[in-house]
Amino acid sequence: FAAAFSKLQEFGMETTGVQDLARKLLKELLAEKKCGPILIRLSWHDAGTWNASDKTGGAHACMRHQTGEAGFAANNGLDIARGLLQPICDQVKGKMTVADLWSLAAVVAVESMGGPVVPWRPGRRDAEPGEAVAEGRHPKAEGDAVHLREIFGRMGCTDKEIVALSGAHSVGRCRKERSGYDGAWTDDPQKFDNSYFKKLIEVHQAGKAAEGQLMLPSDLALMDDPVFAAQVRIYAESEETFRADFAAAFSKLQEFGMETTGVQDLARKLLKELLAEKKCGPILIRLSWHDAGTWNASDKTGGAHACMRHQTGEAGFAANNGLDIARGLLQPICDQVKGKMTVADLWSLAAVVAVESMGGPVVPWRPGRRDAEPGEAVAEGRHPKAEGDAVHLREIFGRMGCTDKEIVALSGAHSVG
Repeated sequence: FAAAFSKLQEFGMETTGVQDLARKLLKELLAEKKCGPILIRLSWHDAGTWNASDKTGGAHACMRHQTGEAGFAANNGLDIARGLLQPICDQVKGKMTVADLWSLAAVVAVESMGGPVVPWRPGRRDAEPGEAVAEGRHPKAEGDAVHLREIFGRMGCTDKEIVALSGAHSVGRCRKERSGYDGAWTDDPQKFDNSYFKKLIEVHQAGKAAEGQLMLPSDLALMDDPVFAAQVRIYAESEETFRADFAAAFSKLQEFGMETTGVQDLARKLLKELLAEKKCGPILIRLSWHDAGTWNASDKTGGAHACMRHQTGEAGFAANNGLDIARGLLQPICDQVKGKMTVADLWSLAAVVAVESMGGPVVPWRPGRRDAEPGEAVAEGRHPKAEGDAVHLREIFGRMGCTDKEIVALSGAHSVG
């Protein structure tokens, strides 16, 4: 049962195959459009809203909503990057979150321009429209060392990470119409190396940049601070050191907002308290099973995406009668972990904890389920009927990719409820 239920819980969590497809499409886009720098900027400005103290902001693709972060002055021009990625978003919709795609796009962009391989894993959730943070969390071009430490320190970055991440200016350029500044930092804006640090030292010594190039006040601020300046010189002398430190810092940046362990502990605690008080284990199992049980292995639709949280669509299926009670029981916990755990992950974890709380086995579980958009509801009829015979059961469970043994094992959930 534990193995079969764990498999059921992960229907719709396809990652490896879709990652391979996304990487392929991204490499083709980068080869054609030479758009690596703006894809890096999109991801950085998405993740760079993170506040480590109150756990708000982070890599959640909040800019995909027309209001809020999309309108920040610091994000001028990023509608171009979003437009470039939209066709790929459409191709992986339902299999990868937009936040994961934006993050992966930056990682592939770094690699495509000769940069280091950046450790990456999926698991970012897409923000709701109301989750936009207040403007002002990105570094200002005119900022000094105090400002840089304030902005990056809010995210939990060290001095070394601030300098390493600044090395992303080895690629790309400023455009007058977007930032008020114009020019590239280096001789080759499409080559990811340590030339930014060499140029920064040159410009600082000369007092000005070469024609057609620039260094922002915030770049030069790195040379005005002794700690930052020492790190700049290390990277100017050793590209290998820079590459290693950048890969680690950029991977950390990409995961801002991906808190899992701490929120899982909190969710488990709250779920155990709910189960002890309400004795609601059976209906929580049914909620999760009816969520994941819409999965179709052949066309990759349905699955554990909390589609029932929308008032239309799956919430109204006859097979889901009464599950509004389960959703209501879980809502206070959803509210407490909002922004740190998807609803789909919470529903799934609730079923796992319910099984354990009623004396069942420990079910292997991991986060990573995305929450479906309203238009992703499947057609009614994917759940087994109470009157169904063996042929019907094999048809329903076979659509999900279950074996006969798994059908029987999962039926054992009827030992409760």
